Amino acid sequence: MTSSSLPLSLDLDLGELWRRERSWFVVRLDASPLFELITAAKAGLRVYELATLRRPGDLAAYVDVRPISLPPGVLDQASAALRFQRPEEVRMRLERFDTFFPWVGEDDHPVGTAWRAQWNGPATRHFLGALYEHVRCSVGSLAEGDLLLQHELRRIAENRHAYDTWPLARVRGLADTMQWPDPKQVRYTASFYAMLDRLLQRPEVEAVAYRDDGIYRVLRSLCLEQRRRADASGRKPSEALCLSALTDLYIDNSAWDSELRLYDEGIGWGDLFVDGDGELGAPLRLLHGTRWQRFGRWVLSARDLGHFEGYACECGDGWFLYEALPSTAIPRPPRDFW
Repeated sequence: MTSSSLPLSLDLDLGELWRRERSWFVVRLDASPLFELITAAKAGLRVYELATLRRPGDLAAYVDVRPISLPPGVLDQASAALRFQRPEEVRMRLERFDTFFPWVGEDDHPVGTAWRAQWNGPATRHFLGALYEHVRCSVGSLAEGDLLLQHELRRIAENRHAYDTWPLARVRGLADTMQWPDPKQVRYTASFYAMLDRLLQRPEVEAVAYRDDGIYRVLRSLCLEQRRRADASGRKPSEALCLSALTDLYIDNSAWDSELRLYDEGIGWGDLFVDGDGELGAPLRLLHGTRWQRFGRWVLSARDLGHFEGYACECGDGWFLYEALPSTAIPRPPRDFW
């Protein structure tokens, strides 16, 4: 089944119910959260969440229930749970909605009986089964991704992932608590990213510092090159390539098995210093030649930084590369202070 033919939602009509008063019970199952998870995993985020979904029932944590018509008792519970949502935004995770209907044996409420009859029926089984098959295909396609994705998948398969001892609720909660960069945010030009990738592959670059709001493409490129060098050399990631960043957002080093030091102020040393187009920190030309200088042979910027004494400049589409002249003395600190 292709993604275009997948069921994105399913309406469950549990029919007309009578208990003191007449009511209808109709809800819509919405798989949008699951597709958001798949999209994130393909970009290299939330991979563990997707790869550890083991059965169709696990998808209840990624399928929303949107009430259309609820019996009074269920409506009271839902209203209490959703009191901070506007009517057009009313939805909750299926696994939570299911807790409204505990099994009480022979005295079971008709609403609970109707819910379980629909939930175990062929329509919902087909709905979840088709979604689960898409999940497994999506996980399989991740192995065709970059080296970081392949590395994380190996750690999951070998039970060596940083999240293996975490409760699943804590893993899922990362999506709400982590301020991850947006994978869709490009910001810089394609030519800028191409230049960055070329510079990262230079063996003379032993440390990289990045200063900007935190663009996902840059952060992932840094960690990808660190992983490539670590795998090739057998060294720890930080020994293979030392990375630091001053950003407003973060990456998850635990998931990527990377070592990127994140600063709230200041920054580490960079043989290559990547300066974006934001306003974080002092202008580099004011730091040049002072004890606060943290850049070495190369500075790659998304904007014109003006004249740099002792540096030559070349530029292209959306990038400015400053390289120290042979006669320029670079105050390179000891590695322990990078």
